[in-house]
Amino acid sequence: MKSQNIHTTVHITKSDASLLDESAVKLGIKRSRLTMLLMRKLLIEWKDLQCNFYSVKYQTSSSKDEWKTLHVFFSKVDYEVFTDMRNCFKWSVSALLAMAIRKYLIEILDNGIQNFQQDCDNYHIHNYKCKGNLNKNNFCWHIIWELDEKFAQKIPR
Repeated sequence: MKSQNIHTTVHITKSDASLLDESAVKLGIKRSRLTMLLMRKLLIEWKDLQCNFYSVKYQTSSSKDEWKTLHVFFSKVDYEVFTDMRNCFKWSVSALLAMAIRKYLIEILDNGIQNFQQDCDNYHIHNYKCKGNLNKNNFCWHIIWELDEKFAQKIPR
C-alpha cells in the first residue's frame, strides 16, 4: 500500500526544533501536523513574500552544532504547495518554517491551544494541479491551489 504522505526533512536551529517539538506536545499533535499548520498560516502572507528573479535564500549560518535535521511527513498536496512556496517566495522550506515558528508559535501558545487548532483546521487546500503548456515559443506553467472557502477569505487579494 502506498503512503498518503511524503517523507522529507527540514533543517532548523536546535532552539527552533526544541520549540517546535515542545509546542507539538503541548498542543497534543505530531510535529509534522504542527509544521504543516504553521506553513499554511504563513501562506496567508503570500503577497508580502512573493519574489522574482532572486536565488532561494536560506537561514543565517551558524556553527554546525546549532542545527538539527527533523523528519516530517506532509500530505502530497501540502508537499507540493510548500515546494511552490519555496519557488515563489524564494526562501527554502526550512527557512519558511523557521520564519513561521518565530512569527506564530509563541503567539499561538499565548492565545490558547484551542483557538489555534480551530483556526488552523479551517486552512485547507482541497486540491493541487500543475500543468504545463507549450504554445509557439512560450512555455507556461499553470499552478492551481484549490483553497477552502474559509481559508480563501483570510488571504489578502
